[in-house]
Amino acid sequence: MATNQGTELSLESGAIEAYLKITGMRDEEAAQTLDASMRGLEVEFRKGFVLRGLILLEFEERRLWRFVRDQETGEPYPSMDKWLKRAAPMSFGDCYQAMKALKQLRDIPINALSAMPRCNIELLRLLSVNDRATELDTADGKPISIVAAAQNMRKKEFEAAIRRKIRSDPSESRRQRLVGPALNFRGILHEPIGEQGVVFLFGMVAKELGFIVESVATGFPDCLAKRRVAKDRYKSVAIEFEFQSRNFDIHGHDPKGCEVIVCWEHNWPECPLEVIELKTRIKELPTAL
Repeated sequence: MATNQGTELSLESGAIEAYLKITGMRDEEAAQTLDASMRGLEVEFRKGFVLRGLILLEFEERRLWRFVRDQETGEPYPSMDKWLKRAAPMSFGDCYQAMKALKQLRDIPINALSAMPRCNIELLRLLSVNDRATELDTADGKPISIVAAAQNMRKKEFEAAIRRKIRSDPSESRRQRLVGPALNFRGILHEPIGEQGVVFLFGMVAKELGFIVESVATGFPDCLAKRRVAKDRYKSVAIEFEFQSRNFDIHGHDPKGCEVIVCWEHNWPECPLEVIELKTRIKELPTAL
């Protein structure tokens, strides 16, 4: 892979090896080094989102799992998936999300991505490459690059700045949004790619899943509802919406504050709460009414 490009490292330049400090290492040595790094990141799995993605990119490109041996069987791992389940069982789903995010954000230098909170990285993924190259206006009217804003602003401030930009330049390109894979479930053409899509989809199928929604708000928990537990018998429940179930823990929510997580994808095996994975549950429902 290439080395540094100026003072920053760009995914596009192929400088991941330099960032991971494995430049010049043979595959066997790089595999052992990155395996140890991934296992170390599990100690604080809420951190290191970008670093986990970079490790996976390197493992994928060089097929490094072939050079790591299962600590129980002594055999080399047959796939990256099997290696990752052992190396990062708690952050398994997040690792793949991180790799996917980095592939989508190849136009942004690695050092800049590493300095951003994960929530702002997710917001950047919703913008086009052209949008990410423009400037935003801060609350006091001073222009700032979108990358710098993502590094220095809190999520709500960053969201507000993006909204101001879109309102001030409502061209067709700025109205375009990324969408998920085809879904074609009733009135929804594409799979959700964020929490708002989960909320909308749950609203469509809540009654069929046995819920009567009382209220939806932005605070924790997101939703208060009645759940049918028997004929003509309902129980009050608090619901938190997440795109992935693991986000509940990443966001620091207290499990004692609600009973159910409703998500698109369940990627938190050790979750202490009931999880309703809509991706699975809607397959049990008619695709049209």
